[in-house]
Amino acid sequence: MITAMKNFHDLPIGVQNRVKALHPTDYEKWVFKKVPALSDKSLIEVLNEDDGYRKAVEYLGKVEGYLQ
Repeated sequence: MITAMKNFHDLPIGVQNRVKALHPTDYEKWVFKKVPALSDKSLIEVLNEDDGYRKAVEYLGKVEGYLQ
Protein backbone atom coordinates (compact mmCIF):
# COMPACT_ATOMS: atom_id res chain seq x y z
CA MET A 1 0.00 0.00 0.00
CA ILE A 2 1.31 3.43 -0.95
CA THR A 3 1.18 6.08 1.78
CA ALA A 4 -0.62 9.27 0.80
CA MET A 5 1.52 12.37 0.56
CA LYS A 6 0.40 14.89 3.17
CA ASN A 7 3.01 17.64 3.03
CA PHE A 8 5.89 19.01 1.01
CA HIS A 9 8.44 16.69 2.61
CA ASP A 10 6.41 13.62 1.57
CA LEU A 11 6.80 14.49 -2.12
CA PRO A 12 9.34 12.60 -4.25
CA ILE A 13 12.70 14.37 -3.99
CA GLY A 14 12.68 15.19 -7.71
CA VAL A 15 9.35 16.98 -7.35
CA GLN A 16 10.58 18.80 -4.24
CA ASN A 17 13.62 20.03 -6.16
CA ARG A 18 11.53 21.23 -9.08
CA VAL A 19 9.16 23.10 -6.76
CA LYS A 20 12.10 24.71 -4.94
CA ALA A 21 13.56 25.79 -8.29
CA LEU A 22 10.38 27.80 -8.90
CA HIS A 23 11.21 29.85 -5.78
CA PRO A 24 7.78 30.04 -4.17
CA THR A 25 7.71 32.03 -0.93
CA ASP A 26 6.44 29.03 1.05
CA TYR A 27 6.86 25.56 -0.47
CA GLU A 28 4.37 23.95 1.90
CA LYS A 29 1.59 26.40 1.07
CA TRP A 30 2.41 26.33 -2.65
CA VAL A 31 1.80 22.57 -2.98
CA PHE A 32 -1.65 23.04 -1.38
CA LYS A 33 -2.72 25.95 -3.60
CA LYS A 34 -5.60 25.08 -5.94
CA VAL A 35 -4.52 25.35 -9.58
CA PRO A 36 -6.99 25.86 -12.46
CA ALA A 37 -4.65 23.94 -14.83
CA LEU A 38 -4.94 20.94 -12.49
CA SER A 39 -8.76 20.97 -12.50
CA ASP A 40 -8.75 23.22 -9.41
CA LYS A 41 -6.78 20.67 -7.42
CA SER A 42 -3.54 21.25 -5.59
CA LEU A 43 -0.28 19.68 -6.67
CA ILE A 44 -0.36 17.41 -3.64
CA GLU A 45 -3.92 16.29 -4.44
CA VAL A 46 -2.88 15.43 -7.98
CA LEU A 47 0.18 13.52 -6.77
CA ASN A 48 -2.11 11.36 -4.61
CA GLU A 49 -4.21 10.32 -7.63
CA ASP A 50 -3.64 7.45 -10.01
CA ASP A 51 -1.17 8.65 -12.65
CA GLY A 52 -0.65 11.75 -10.48
CA TYR A 53 3.12 11.76 -10.73
CA ARG A 54 2.96 12.02 -14.51
CA LYS A 55 0.37 14.82 -14.32
CA ALA A 56 2.36 16.72 -11.71
CA VAL A 57 5.63 16.47 -13.64
CA GLU A 58 3.88 17.58 -16.83
CA TYR A 59 2.40 20.59 -15.02
CA LEU A 60 5.75 21.52 -13.45
CA GLY A 61 7.37 21.31 -16.88
CA LYS A 62 4.84 23.77 -18.27
CA VAL A 63 5.37 26.16 -15.36
CA GLU A 64 9.15 25.93 -15.75
CA GLY A 65 8.83 26.63 -19.48
CA TYR A 66 6.64 29.64 -18.81
CA LEU A 67 9.14 31.09 -16.35
CA GLN A 68 12.15 30.73 -18.66
